[in-house]
Amino acid sequence: MFRKIIKKLKGKELAEYIKSQKSQFQGNGDDLCVSAGYGRSSEEGGIKCDLPLFIKELSKVSKYLE
Repeated sequence: MFRKIIKKLKGKELAEYIKSQKSQFQGNGDDLCVSAGYGRSSEEGGIKCDLPLFIKELSKVSKYLE
């Protein structure tokens, strides 16, 4: 489900990724966030969404998502 190469997608690349993958994630925003490269290690040892950073980038690309 996740992309193999995890680099932070930005700009139009992020917008296109979200458009093309949103149905695959079926409303699971955390998985979409991590898959787009905005994951970080959690205290429990897993990976979770770095929400503030993801939201910051989303605010920049929102014009491409309309």
